[in-house]
Amino acid sequence: MNTPEEAESYIARAELLYELTRFDEAREELAGGLLHYPTNAALLSLLAATELRAGQPKDALTAADAALAHDPSDHRALSCRGYALALLGRVDDAVEAAEKLLDADRLAWWRHMHYAMIRQIARNGQEALDAAWQAIRLAPDRPEPHVVLSSIAGQLGLADLSERASRAASRLGKDRGGDWDTDDFLHLQFDPELKLRPSTPPPDAEKPDTYLFERVAGVVRYGAAFPIAAPLLVALLSAGATGTARVLAAILAVAGGIGLFVAVSRLPEPITVILRKMDGSERWLEIAFACVAASPVVLGCYAAVASPFLLALTVLLGFVALYAFVMRGR
Repeated sequence: MNTPEEAESYIARAELLYELTRFDEAREELAGGLLHYPTNAALLSLLAATELRAGQPKDALTAADAALAHDPSDHRALSCRGYALALLGRVDDAVEAAEKLLDADRLAWWRHMHYAMIRQIARNGQEALDAAWQAIRLAPDRPEPHVVLSSIAGQLGLADLSERASRAASRLGKDRGGDWDTDDFLHLQFDPELKLRPSTPPPDAEKPDTYLFERVAGVVRYGAAFPIAAPLLVALLSAGATGTARVLAAILAVAGGIGLFVAVSRLPEPITVILRKMDGSERWLEIAFACVAASPVVLGCYAAVASPFLLALTVLLGFVALYAFVMRGR
């Protein structure tokens, strides 16, 4: 008579074959186990992971759905279902699956990591980036979230951030084969599309605070356009009418201030804390951020007194911010 111990033996053998990437043999082992235990969620979820790694997202989705029908909380099945849906192009369903995985425990770093990876495949850039940051905040000493951040940043064209994350991951460790995997207890490696090899770590390892600074750099990257574009809009749309120019400047100043507030509120830590952490080590970034932050205030002052000097000063702040941002990258 079959016993639960026999089911565990099927799982153990299949996991070994899975880790050896012998997916056909792992399938056979799991099929044997499912003949005796057709409702065993652990067998079904491992089958889903095997099909996913074998490049069969449709079969992975079928197995994951079957596992979740018997155990809705199976984290491996939830992960596999999200990946499979994303690879099949069912973006909304993939995001919903990723959110279910995350909602089960928002303090688990690996759930944020998988959420980020699923959204990365589904091409949801900012959400994936934010989730990767959160995974790093929860587990700054784990290499896997840094690898995920590097991959997502690379896809978004954030080359500097991608390289820094890759260096941090290399510093924190890698598996014996030189490739990066998720935590062993998940039994779910990176999809082949996402697998990467971090670069060799430099002698001076990056500090975790670097990521906070890169987030501020992202605010500056987009925010520096405001102090240049806003005065030009005021000048063009007002056609020399001072009253109109003041109204437009007031509207743009408020809009710019709100935009900056929203961007800063999305940073992993309060901006005052991040600026204190810089402590002179990111002088150019501090200058650039100060210029961007001051521009809505200066534009608002123009709306109050209508001095052309203030309009010109706003433009100057934009160019100084851009110059400082470029100098930081050197």
